[in-house]
Amino acid sequence: MTLEEKIDILDRTGGWIRSGFPEEIITKATIQNAWFTKTNIRRALDAVAGQYFDSKAIKAWLSHYTIPEKASQKTIGLVLAGNIPMVGIHDVICTFLAGHTSKIKFAEKDSVLIPVILNYMASLHSDVKQNFDIVDKLKEYDAVIATGSNQTAVYFSRYFSHVPHIIRKNRHAIAVINGQENMSDLKNLADDIFLYFGLGCRNVSKLLVPSGYDFGPLLATFNDFEDIMLHHKYSNNYDYNKALYLLNREPFLEHPCILLKEAEGVSSRIACLHFQYYRSTTEITYFIEKHKDEIQCVVGDLKNELPDLIPFGYAQQPSADTYADGVDTMAFLLCI
Repeated sequence: MTLEEKIDILDRTGGWIRSGFPEEIITKATIQNAWFTKTNIRRALDAVAGQYFDSKAIKAWLSHYTIPEKASQKTIGLVLAGNIPMVGIHDVICTFLAGHTSKIKFAEKDSVLIPVILNYMASLHSDVKQNFDIVDKLKEYDAVIATGSNQTAVYFSRYFSHVPHIIRKNRHAIAVINGQENMSDLKNLADDIFLYFGLGCRNVSKLLVPSGYDFGPLLATFNDFEDIMLHHKYSNNYDYNKALYLLNREPFLEHPCILLKEAEGVSSRIACLHFQYYRSTTEITYFIEKHKDEIQCVVGDLKNELPDLIPFGYAQQPSADTYADGVDTMAFLLCI
């Protein structure tokens, strides 16, 4: 297949995702993984259709690379994560467009949705199927892209050390608040915190707030997400963490759908949100540098002082050229 043919296949698949993705498959995915609600699955489908299955978006993304028509085809092992629906599909599409075949090991709790998309792509062109091989264990590969927890990342680094690799571990987003945000900003920040139950590596798990910050307006925006407590797994985590804080006599701010605790760490437990006070921009930059290996992205509105911040509400809307951990997956695939 030529690159143009691949882009056309992805674009046509995007139209199908938007208008014809089977409802029974969505239901099946919710049964496999209780964290995958129908609302979140549809949100994820819309997101991937707009970024990875749209010809205009793909061409704009690929314009930064030189992709040879007759590349030296390699076999890429992909170990996908399963924390939010279809989170690993970006690696699959990158491998496809770079001209390689992929051996895909799905996460146990997210093995329903992506195969259906790949099958639809295969129905559009007879050569597509040979680009993807779904496996239970990776064998005979030229390079690997693997995503997992901090613990599995250590194992992956050793196990795949003999081939070129990208190994990803746990990361989270943080938000920088300056105290001048309007209600629209705060509502958008609430999206960054609560979407996908906060399970994504781009969900905000830590707030940096100015000394003396009034949490009242922010907590008011959280009221829009009180229905999240109807989800039994989320509410169980909320109750457990509240009991733990009380038992340990740890101070915290309580909202009906999330618990806020002053803490240094970037990562917070499900239904919890860490915060930390700052007194200057210098303290913010120091924190970010100190925890750079734990931070996926930073949201906020301090562009004069911190130009790389993502606007509130966009943490879970990465474009095709936004790479996990800041490692350019496409460049990696084109150079092996």
